Amino acid sequence: MITVDEFIYLDNNATTPLDPAVIEEMMPFLTKCYGNPSSGYTFAAKARKAVDLARERLAARSSLHHWGNMS
Repeated sequence: MITVDEFIYLDNNATTPLDPAVIEEMMPFLTKCYGNPSSGYTFAAKARKAVDLARERLAARSSLHHWGNMS
């Protein structure tokens, strides 16, 4: 039997492992602040701010900042 250390995953079209920094950044929104960021209620406000910040970070690190508003 192949161990996890010997396994080579080649289906990265379907999914890829998350970087540990991404997991750390997402944990509050997977455990405590899981409100729907598209909703108008208060519980979702923190999630909405996080989505907006993530979009800004992505745009700043790529050519997307030339496209203007991504929403």
